[in-house]
Amino acid sequence: MVQYRVALAAHPHHSTAAFNLGTALEELGRPSEAIEAYRRAVEGDAEFADAHFNLARLYEQAGKRAAALRHLQAYKQLSQ
Repeated sequence: MVQYRVALAAHPHHSTAAFNLGTALEELGRPSEAIEAYRRAVEGDAEFADAHFNLARLYEQAGKRAAALRHLQAYKQLSQ
């Protein structure tokens, strides 16, 4: 996880590093931090379909249905 933070410090818009950080944070049971990392991935690359999917799933779990639907729609459009 430290490697992803170092990569992001050097390259703040590195979407893959942000996505991988989000995945690691999810595995550690830190969903709110994972959401922030996935959001950063999407900010760096609006077409990062997997980041949209993971955001949709985590927002749904957090009860944030509007945000979940927005990211699920983005995922579906990008996956066609």
